[in-house]
Amino acid sequence: MDVPGDDGGRQVQIGKLSIGRAYGLWEAAVFLRRPGLPWDEGDIARSDRIEWRGGGPDAWGI
Repeated sequence: MDVPGDDGGRQVQIGKLSIGRAYGLWEAAVFLRRPGLPWDEGDIARSDRIEWRGGGPDAWGI
């Protein structure tokens, strides 16, 4: 997940493909489910497969 922006959102990417802008873990989970990853907010917060930039899963700006 990219660094939180001024609006509190983070760009969500899979590899180099941008799949949306999330404003919380729930929305990030929605974006990751679309390509078939059956993750919920807890899975995202605990995963070592997600690179968090500018803070961890609790850092959303604003």
